[in-house]
Amino acid sequence: MNRRQQQSKFSLLLCLLLMSGCAIFYTAIDENTPPPVDWPELKITKHVVSHKEMNAVCSKYGKGWIACAVMDLHAKTCDIWMSKDHMNVYIEWHEEMHCKGYDHPGSTTITGLINEYRAKTAEAK
Repeated sequence: MNRRQQQSKFSLLLCLLLMSGCAIFYTAIDENTPPPVDWPELKITKHVVSHKEMNAVCSKYGKGWIACAVMDLHAKTCDIWMSKDHMNVYIEWHEEMHCKGYDHPGSTTITGLINEYRAKTAEAK
């Protein structure tokens, strides 16, 4: 199954969940905007934990998350925190894409991270 088929299945599932009264947050990845050219390759570590444990980490970045990617560009690490209650192939792929330097449409999170990384790297020289 390719990525588009996975996304289509996820979209269908999302619609069914929303119609049933369940609500989750769905945000797209902007695949049309490439990562910054100097985005470092990050070692990805995945943590599949209880929703409470995931929320303890991810709530630092806002509310309502079912997963998040915590990146340290200097250490070249990306920790993906996923709630085992909401884990699926799309969510895992979505967070991996953040680790690879992709952002949400219109978001400046990745730009902010790389700019901070560039500034600290320049200071160290």
